[in-house]
Amino acid sequence: MVRVKKRWNQQAAPRTLAQMANAIGATIWKLAANVVLNLENENFETDTQGQRIDIMEEIVCYLVHISDRYVYTRADQDQRSEFISSLVKDMARMLEDSRVDVQGEGEYQKAFIGKVNQPGRFLLTRPTDVVQALSLAGGFTPYADSENVR
Repeated sequence: MVRVKKRWNQQAAPRTLAQMANAIGATIWKLAANVVLNLENENFETDTQGQRIDIMEEIVCYLVHISDRYVYTRADQDQRSEFISSLVKDMARMLEDSRVDVQGEGEYQKAFIGKVNQPGRFLLTRPTDVVQALSLAGGFTPYADSENVR
């Protein structure tokens, strides 16, 4: 069972989209951890903490996309963008903290944000330079540091 926050401490105070995204992100994180625990209780074997985090990352991606679909029908494009951007950044920080603890330093936030923005792999069947590969993948994400591409 997952305990989910359903009330704000100061109920009369207005909430920003970032605050709402943070609360939903905390719930998504709890749900993902609970899914891994349930899988292991059903004899799904994970050998390392890294594998557990890999599973959580996939679940988090899925739930972020579900959240986006939910917000799509209830908010204008600017609100949706602000909410989902905040949610993804929060989830990326949580995943990075976990990965750093288990696997050491790395570019985990960028990898997660890329996975959320453009899920999937791209098969390159011929020699391809970086610009062509970026084009095939749909271009830069909003968070890309395009100045450092060489």
